[in-house]
Amino acid sequence: MEVKTKFGTLEATIPEGTKGIYISVSGGMDSATLMYMLCCQIREKDLNIPVYCGHCAYPYDPCALYRGSLVVKHMRREFPDINIYQRFRVSHEHIGTTKGSLLEGLYKEIREENNWSAHEFKCWWGLTANPDDTFTFVEPDSWYVRQDDNRSPGQIAKTKKPLYGVGVCHPFKDINKKVLVDAQWMLGLFPCFNTITNSCTSVTEYECRKCWWCQERKWAIDSVIHSDWRCPYGTDPIKFYGTSHKILKKWREGVVWSKDGWEKREK
Repeated sequence: MEVKTKFGTLEATIPEGTKGIYISVSGGMDSATLMYMLCCQIREKDLNIPVYCGHCAYPYDPCALYRGSLVVKHMRREFPDINIYQRFRVSHEHIGTTKGSLLEGLYKEIREENNWSAHEFKCWWGLTANPDDTFTFVEPDSWYVRQDDNRSPGQIAKTKKPLYGVGVCHPFKDINKKVLVDAQWMLGLFPCFNTITNSCTSVTEYECRKCWWCQERKWAIDSVIHSDWRCPYGTDPIKFYGTSHKILKKWREGVVWSKDGWEKREK
């Protein structure tokens, strides 16, 4: 599946011979967009394969389970014909463990349970590249989770993260969040994505608007979305996007992301 935007092309394609999908769902925009694209293909190609969502709670993302579950809830409404399962990894013993190793552990468990090969069952990541030169980071006074230098396009190439490898896929690794947000807008998903997903890594606030990750998200939205559709800070996004000129009341009450998805479900 491809979505061509003015900032680049967003692409994620399920390889032939796939028997199941495992995706790291953090509750952020990147993984939510990837999951939507994969579910669209499963439906359109009548693949009849399950989707497993991996969630983990770790010190610098305490809201991940809540946000990730919101994403799954909406996806199940949008795609009731697809079997979507959730797996969680939460324990005090994992404090200090990286998110990647926790989620990869869940992936291996599911693959072994189903006796699937790494070609038949891959671990999908919504990893995107760091912002381009138009992004200016204002360092906050308080402590924050620093940016991941491995997300820089050059660094991603050095770490040899494959777009489609054996057991793993990183389809978004060469595009930044502007491409992602523009694709959401073109697919009619942005209002709902901006409501239920979150990128903040603060350990004291749900959305601090100060950490590197909050600033990256704001940069992408401000670069792509018209000001009329940007939810002001401090405003309830459900009320903001729920006005009659933004989202139809019937569509909103259906808890479905896209208008296309809602119309298909009504039929």
